[in-house]
Order: sequence, then C-alpha cells, then structure tokens
Amino acid sequence: IPALAAKLSDPASGLGELAAEALGAIGSHAATPYLIAASQGPDAGVRLAAVKALGRVAHPEETPEAISALVGALNPT
Repeated sequence: IPALAAKLSDPASGLGELAAEALGAIGSHAATPYLIAASQGPDAGVRLAAVKALGRVAHPEETPEAISALVGALNPT
C-alpha cells in the first residue's frame, strides 16, 4: 500500500489516478488516510479517483472524513 500511496502525489509519474483505483480495488482500510490526503490534492482526476476509492475502503466511523473529502474534491479551493 505505501508504494501505491506514494504515486498518488507524484505528478511526474502520471499514475495518481491508477494508484487510487488500485487502492480501492485492494480494499484495504489502511489506504484510507492516503486516499483522504489525495482527495485534497491539486489533480482533479486523482481527487475523483481517491473519493471513489474511499467509498470502498473507509469504515463507517470515518464517514465524516470521507464526506469532507468528497466535498473538498468537488469544491477545490
């Protein structure tokens, strides 16, 4: 998971979206903090993929953080 997470914020690799999708497919709860951070990043494609992946991996107790990430991804500042 850390290797994929590193690609979420690496603009040089161009793999951020794919990394988010892969983390969602793996389905590990350990990816949640990385995906929340990626949902607030500068790349719109990565933000969207991260939010989608959060829907697969976030536990119910993290719902407020996941919703906040979604709102932030939709309304970047």
